[in-house]
Amino acid sequence: MKIGILGGSFNPVHNGHIILARRAKESFGLDKVMFMPAGNPYLKGEVLPLNDRVKILKAAVGDEFEVSLLEADETKPTYSCDTFEYLNKTYQNDSFYFIFGYDCLENFRNWRSPERILANCEIIAASRGGSEIRKMKEIADDLQQRFGGSIHILEFEDIDISSTCVRNKIANGDDIGGLIPDEAAEVIYKNGYYKG
Repeated sequence: MKIGILGGSFNPVHNGHIILARRAKESFGLDKVMFMPAGNPYLKGEVLPLNDRVKILKAAVGDEFEVSLLEADETKPTYSCDTFEYLNKTYQNDSFYFIFGYDCLENFRNWRSPERILANCEIIAASRGGSEIRKMKEIADDLQQRFGGSIHILEFEDIDISSTCVRNKIANGDDIGGLIPDEAAEVIYKNGYYKG
């Protein structure tokens, strides 16, 4: 089975994440995509508690995608190198694809043990529009020469949505229609998340 993994803080998940998961699944013939929220997103500052982010995430993805709590430890940071090593050893008949965006690819060389990540999964890196493709291919080639593995570039339209934008709109009482799935918005409003 070909399994895509989309990680992040998902604080909250938004339509950009959902569209990226769909595009990666279609473009690379993935059997399924799993959203994997970080329990302790140590580079993101203050975030909603994991249980609340998962509640929003499950409402957003419904039956279309899965939610994995493999990185759900809130007491300490988790690292992609450990996650994919575990997945590869535990599910030896499956192939894993790590889905992320341009910024992650640009900083990938500074991550913990990039060679271990690339030894245990293939990477699908999404562009933010046509002009970046050549630069991304250069970065991918350099990373593959340095660390091995396979990095694929997914041509992806620039979707101008961020979790920060969604949180700010909620705090200001602005409409978030079209930014996140309606089911996720319902959970946010019902529980009063992100209100000032």
